Amino acid sequence: MRKTKLFTLLTYPIWFALAYFLYAGVQGTIDTEKDIQRAERRVASQLKVIRIAETAYLEQRGRYTDDWDSLRLFLRTGEIYRIQKNEQIIQRPEDEAWKGDSVLVTYDTLGTENAITALFPKNKYPKFNADSIEYIPNKGDKKFEIFADTTSKGTLIVNLIEVVDKYPTDRTRKENHDNPKRRFLRFGSREDATTAGNWDEKWDKLEE
Repeated sequence: MRKTKLFTLLTYPIWFALAYFLYAGVQGTIDTEKDIQRAERRVASQLKVIRIAETAYLEQRGRYTDDWDSLRLFLRTGEIYRIQKNEQIIQRPEDEAWKGDSVLVTYDTLGTENAITALFPKNKYPKFNADSIEYIPNKGDKKFEIFADTTSKGTLIVNLIEVVDKYPTDRTRKENHDNPKRRFLRFGSREDATTAGNWDEKWDKLEE
């Protein structure tokens, strides 16, 4: 009996140690996943900021830019037109009422506003800094890779933009992954006229 009790007393610490290391390993994995999601959300947030700036640049200059200094200069010195949309309901004559009312839409230019102020108001983007727009959050001096060009689509000339984080926090992200959602975080395309991002859609609904 004494040997059995002694054996039991000796094995308790071992079981406790194994249980602790098992728990710590599982908890560590969970914490790592949370850290990765948190880091990737910051990257996606910065990509959305760049997308807003590039979209405004396209509207004002007729093209995207792949030069960070040009984008920064536009934000600092460029102007955005303040537009007011007006809608007027026009009723049809009684004999044409079955066709339904029509809507006349007009736009009035109310003036201009500095690009940074218009695109990134302090109440919504309190930490916005044009000087660091090209830098990947929490990755030192590493920058997003940016591509801008035009291509022909039938008889149309379309503008292309792609901005990519080529230094993923999540090492399982591969540029050649079969699932586009598991490739490097990015928005846009070098082949199609799109500014869609490949991050988790639910991040767009969360507070940054």
